[in-house]
Amino acid sequence: MIRNYFCSLIDRINEISLNEKLDLDSYTTRMICEKSECDIRSCLSTLQFMKKRKCRPNDAMFAQIGVKDSKKGIFTVWGEIFLIPERFEIGF
Repeated sequence: MIRNYFCSLIDRINEISLNEKLDLDSYTTRMICEKSECDIRSCLSTLQFMKKRKCRPNDAMFAQIGVKDSKKGIFTVWGEIFLIPERFEIGF
């Protein structure tokens, strides 16, 4: 099921990139889909960004566009911000 969705998403992104006259190869569209974790909204946003900024396919491969930032929960982020690592704690 997931594989079918991934393949159909790649096909759809390829079709959209052709319609929008973006010169993307199949490898680049696959990477956009992977980096966005198969989120079609993120893929479309990446394509819009690339068209507006006139980005080359390599720009999409190495930039942070299309990358989702919601992997960490709120408590994980708070822990990273507010907890002092053990090596920095002052021992009494």
